Amino acid sequence: MKASQNNHKQNLAQPLQQTNQTEVLANANSCPNNANSTKGEQSLQNSSLQMSESVVQNAFNGEKNEKNLENNLKKQQKKAHKYSKKIKMVPEQAPKSIHNKRVRKEAVKIQSAQKEASSVTLMQKNPSAAKATTKRITSLISTMFTVVFAVLTGLFLGDFYLNLTRETNYNFNEAELRDNVENAAARVEQLGILNASAIDVFITAENNLQLIEKYQILGTGNVKNNFSPQSIYKYCYKYNDTFYAENISYGSIKKIAQAVKYTPLSSLEAVGSVQCVQGTNIQTNSAVWNGAKTEYSYVTYKEFNGVAADSFIPYIVSSKTVLPQSNIQMTDNQDGTYTGTLKLTIDSSVCLYVKQMKTLSGLSKYPNFKKITITFTVDEQCRFISLVSNESYDTNVGFMVPCEGDLTLTFDYDSAFDEKLI
Repeated sequence: MKASQNNHKQNLAQPLQQTNQTEVLANANSCPNNANSTKGEQSLQNSSLQMSESVVQNAFNGEKNEKNLENNLKKQQKKAHKYSKKIKMVPEQAPKSIHNKRVRKEAVKIQSAQKEASSVTLMQKNPSAAKATTKRITSLISTMFTVVFAVLTGLFLGDFYLNLTRETNYNFNEAELRDNVENAAARVEQLGILNASAIDVFITAENNLQLIEKYQILGTGNVKNNFSPQSIYKYCYKYNDTFYAENISYGSIKKIAQAVKYTPLSSLEAVGSVQCVQGTNIQTNSAVWNGAKTEYSYVTYKEFNGVAADSFIPYIVSSKTVLPQSNIQMTDNQDGTYTGTLKLTIDSSVCLYVKQMKTLSGLSKYPNFKKITITFTVDEQCRFISLVSNESYDTNVGFMVPCEGDLTLTFDYDSAFDEKLI
């Protein structure tokens, strides 16, 4: 018995981290005849509770001062060791053999607190490991962010570059794109406006403008974009073999006004002088035509402007420039007029128009069209009454600007007007 007690004292001399606290409490429950058992048990409970609360508090608060934590543990170990000496113990007893529920509950708390304390102490004793873990996590997050940012930036810059350098390959061979005017007019004459195709009706009405001696056109519209929204004003007429056109584009950033006057040497030949004048004091629907004046031959003007000086319709409409999904059936409006709607190709139908846009707007490149729809109305003589266009395109002004444009042209064949002088 003496040898057993000596061995037991040697075990109690070890640090508390290496002592099974549940065995100590279990032996306290197995020695009811010891006079100091109850008092020692109560003291051990109080000491254990204080230790549990102290360790848990330090563990959850993330005590960073290792020295203070170790000192607190040593103090609690000494108190527990002091009161444990007063209790006779049987080392081989397991925690489950503790019959006192309160003591067993405290034993569980001490075990839990020891685990939390050892975990915190381990991190404090090896701060380089904690720093290495944090560094790895930070590096991983940084790498993921860099990859995502690079992908998104690359896609944006790639798309930006492609849009900036992309330019539609326009076919500027007008003769190749036009339909035979006489054949189209013959079909309309034979079938009537309602039963003829909308393509033939449009070609016939456009040709009739060249044959009519006097008319005027008023156009209004808008170009919507996020850079410089513009209002569009257009006024044209043909009178005494003279063709005249005013084009005004008015915006907060850019204002453009140009007047063009063309008088052929004879009504049978497209030759003569084309005069271009830049406007000053530009308003939404007017300008003072006293700016710089330039004179060109008919051929030279058409070459850089695309649209000829004796033509006021910028599109090429033919069987080669109308999309297959277009409904080419004319509609009877029951008032002596007929309406047709055509969807045009985004390249060949505007091969003249893009030249005019580049010239008037001072663009470095041709715009890239994405959608063009025209709706036109003619009377019983197959003369234009109105022409409405809706366009979607991108312009390059050093960066790509998506635009949505609309223009409504109204034709007047009867009203009197005075000839413009420039």
